[in-house]
Formats: sequence, C-alpha cells, structure tokens
Amino acid sequence: MLLPSLSFASLNVSIVEEPQIYRAIDQLISLRLIDKVILGHKPWSRSEAARLIKEAQENISRIEDVEVEVEARRVLKYLSREFKKELEEDFSFKLSPFSKINLEYLFLDSPFRKVAPVSTGGGDQIDAFINPLVSHQLGRNFADTHNGFMETRHEIELGRYFSIAGNTTFLARTGKQTSDEVNLRFDELYLRSEFKNIGVQFGRDILAWGQGSLGGLIHSTNATPLDMFKISNIHPFYYPWIFKHLGPSQISFYFSVLEESRDRPHPYMVGYKFSFRPLKNFEFGFTNAILSGGEGGSPASAGQRLADVFGFLGNGFGSDPNISNRVGGFDFALRIPPLRGAKLYYEVLFEDLLPPGHWNTMFLDEAIHQAGILFGRLNKTGTQSLRLEYQHSGYRPYRHAQYTSGWTRNEKIMGSELGPDADGLLIEFESQPTFDFAQRHSIAAEVRDSDLFALLNNATVVRKTQDNPSEKRFRWMSSFDLHHNPKVSWNLSFGYERVYGFNFVPGRNINNFLVGLKMTMRPWQKSYF
Repeated sequence: MLLPSLSFASLNVSIVEEPQIYRAIDQLISLRLIDKVILGHKPWSRSEAARLIKEAQENISRIEDVEVEVEARRVLKYLSREFKKELEEDFSFKLSPFSKINLEYLFLDSPFRKVAPVSTGGGDQIDAFINPLVSHQLGRNFADTHNGFMETRHEIELGRYFSIAGNTTFLARTGKQTSDEVNLRFDELYLRSEFKNIGVQFGRDILAWGQGSLGGLIHSTNATPLDMFKISNIHPFYYPWIFKHLGPSQISFYFSVLEESRDRPHPYMVGYKFSFRPLKNFEFGFTNAILSGGEGGSPASAGQRLADVFGFLGNGFGSDPNISNRVGGFDFALRIPPLRGAKLYYEVLFEDLLPPGHWNTMFLDEAIHQAGILFGRLNKTGTQSLRLEYQHSGYRPYRHAQYTSGWTRNEKIMGSELGPDADGLLIEFESQPTFDFAQRHSIAAEVRDSDLFALLNNATVVRKTQDNPSEKRFRWMSSFDLHHNPKVSWNLSFGYERVYGFNFVPGRNINNFLVGLKMTMRPWQKSYF
C-alpha cells in the first residue's frame, strides 16, 4: 500500500516539471493574458507559475470573443486546481512519499551511434552517442530493444521556505547493443529555498535555457540533469535607475561538478543567463558557460579562473586564458499579435569569439543556430498549435581540444542532439481540445556530415580537408495523452525513422521504430492536520 501524505500548516517552493502545465500557460500567453513573463529560463518554480495564473485571471476582461473567453476560463480552472495551495497561500507542512508514479514499457528498434569524429589543427573531439527517437529523455540509457521503466516523484515541504523533491528512476533493459542491465538512479534530487524574490537550490535538477520547447543550444533536457548549486530570482524584477527600461528581467547562475567517466574526471561548470523584456512582445537574453578544471586540467590561479568565468567577451580583446571549454550566445523571442500571438524565436551558440575580420568563421563554422516560429493559437481558442524550427550547426560546436569529451554529460550532448556539422528541420503539431486528451505529431528531416577540417591562420580560418559521406534521417513521431481521471493518465507513443547512410556508410539504409506505453498515477494524498 502507498504511504499517505501528511499535511499540517507551507508554501510549495518546488519546481514545475509537468509539460502540460507549460502548454497551458503558453496558451494563456498566446491569448494575451500574461505580459510579465520570461520564457528563456526554465524550469519555473511553482510560486512563479501561481503568479502567472493570477496575472491571467486579472486580465480575463481583455477577451472580447465569448468562445475564446470560455476556453481561457477552462484553462484557468484547470491550472487553479493544480496550484490550489499556492493560489490560496496554504502554508502547510506536507510529506508526499509518492506524489507521482510512472510505469512505462518502451520497445526500441533503433541503434545508437557515436557522433562523427573530426580532425582539425586544434584536435577538437567529442565523446557522445545519439539516437533521435529517444532524444531529450534526461540522458536515460534506453536499450535497442526492450525497456521497462518506473519513475516515482517524492516531495517534502519543510515549513514555509524550504522543500526537498526528487525523481527516482528504475530501468530494466535488454538489447542488441548492450547487455541486460537493471539501473537505479535519481533524475532529480534537490533542496530548494525561496525567500523574498530569491530562489536557492542545491542538488540535481533540469536546466532548460532557451526559447525551444525542450530548452536551448547550451542546456536542454537531452542529457542527465546537472548536480549543481543554483541561484536565481523567482519572479521577473526591474533594474533601478535608467536600466528599468530593460523591462522585466531574470538572472540565473549555477555551479556544477560533472561525472568521473570523462577524459578529465570531475571538471567543474559555471554558467549564467541574463534575460530582459524591454517591450511587451519582445524578450532577449545572453548566456555564458564554461567547463574547466578536473583531473589533468590546465593549471591556473584562482584569479585566472574567476576571470575566465566572466571572460567570454574578453576573448575578443586577446585576453582568453585558454584553460576552459567556454560557450556562449544569445537568444530572442518576438510575439506577433496580428498572427494570434505567434512567437518568432532565434538562438545562437558560439564556441569562440573571434576578431571582426573573421566573424564569418565564428558565425558559420564555429556556431550553431536555431530559428523557429510557434503558432500558439493555430485555431481561435488556442487548443491547436504548430511549431516550425530549423537548426544549422558548423563543424565545431560541442567539440573541444582540451576537454575531448566535449559539451556532454554521461555521453549525451547537453544542448541540441543534432550535434556538430549538421542541419535539421522540425514541424510539430499539437491539439488539446480538452485536458482529458492531447495529441502531438512531428516530422523531422536531418542531415549530419562526417567531413574533416583544418584550422589555419591562428585558428581564425577553417578549411575543409576531406568531404566525407553524409547521414540523412527522416522521422515521424506521434504521441497521445489520455487523462482517465485526476489520478490516472495514459500515454501512447509511436515513432518511425528512415536512415540513409547510417553511421556515414553509403548504402547502409535502415528503418528504426519506437512504440511506448506509459501509465501515470497520482496517489490520493490524505491530510491529517
């Protein structure tokens, strides 16, 4: 029997992780009910989600169409039920040993492969596996045949300002490429505190920065979540003086130590992101992150390491200490009200900052670009959406000469699984006529290359030295969600992929398949106080 929950007098300061919550809030944004929101920093805290719900409730009078208003009130009713404690400011202690249980079977007929090698004057490398049918699964190591999976969610709210939350995952797998294995781990496990407008967090959690649905080019849901110390503001704030014209703003900072099984064990990572919303329909941000230190890393003083953390722009002035793998970039999102609030977004990741005379190398060969448009209200009420997204990657993103494991965690790329030297196109349609049923369908076309390159003229000029075969993938995926009742929901997913030249071998054409069935249970939580 599942243990009951205990409740007696706290504000929930944990993190929102349910995808349907984000979809519902996106729908309210597309209906012009929420203005003060930063989209590039996820996950949100539950208190921030509650603030967004209150803002939407206050602005419901903006809607003039009766049918649209009925849909908006339906969404708000659903969210109000999900965030009842936060909206009512119910300060109670709560113990939830099992707030959610996922049981899943996944059949996968799709081999993994390593990211293509590269040869350059600097010796850039990466140690990562890809399998697009099971990308963005928090780095879970599914096998190429049968997978049985169980995930449980645990939450403890300790008074008004603290909470502990974690997701335990149990994976039993058997496959063609791997031996039979049973694996137990924590996808998430963290202690979080919120005071005033500051959130402090310690432990393992998701970091999804960017305008895409699954994060961005630097941090996404593709790899195992980071073990980190993170500090950020909970709600958007305004800078003082003339800087208030930057509009609602958000800052996030983290420090993390990576795993032992790397080229240089236990390197540290430091990253920060600043976002601003100077106009009601425009948001922009910039991100900087480094991977440095570790066993066998380049020696450096504390002052050099501190300067390196904030030295992304310094590279343009010749002051790069060259002791880390540093990446950085910027993103923006523009809402287009005449197109029912469609969101146009763009993000770029740079591996290096070069002098102005060599910016073609920096933007084309050493960067990855993501551009897309999200029609959040494909129909009038916003129950249908359409996303069009394109990515282009130069040869160098996520690779590095000193840190040859690359921008990875547990052999998964921490940003876009598309990886280096590639192009990808995604079309995704979603329909959610009720909160009892939702369906998502996507098609993708991707081309990955295995060309070889050389760096010339002090690493400012790139020349292709060998034109190698390409690998082409065409993929279709569908997913159906059915909420049988508030306690039980079901998900059925299918995927098919046609691969031409698998692993860059001409003529090696294969078909890949995925079938998954998942049941989610949310046990009844009884209050004793």
